[in-house]
Amino acid sequence: MGYPSAHLEEVGLRHANDPAIWDYSLLLNRAIVTKDDDFVERFRRQSRGSSIVWLRIGNAYNRALLPWLLPAVPALVKRLEARNCLIKIW
Repeated sequence: MGYPSAHLEEVGLRHANDPAIWDYSLLLNRAIVTKDDDFVERFRRQSRGSSIVWLRIGNAYNRALLPWLLPAVPALVKRLEARNCLIKIW
């Protein structure tokens, strides 16, 4: 859709722990898109951090996740431009 993004596997962080992923997102000023509430808790505890997009779809394969998420992307990007925010998508 024209927005920069990368899967953890693409950047060599497929098996990285949460702190390494968090640090990487800070370094590149990128949001973390996750179904994992660990990042949400870290966001709430930190004084600074990455924006978090928390996907509340449960266990879903990419073939179900993408059609569910893609219509929300333009509005999601607008909210992310505010930086340092937590966005929950149901």
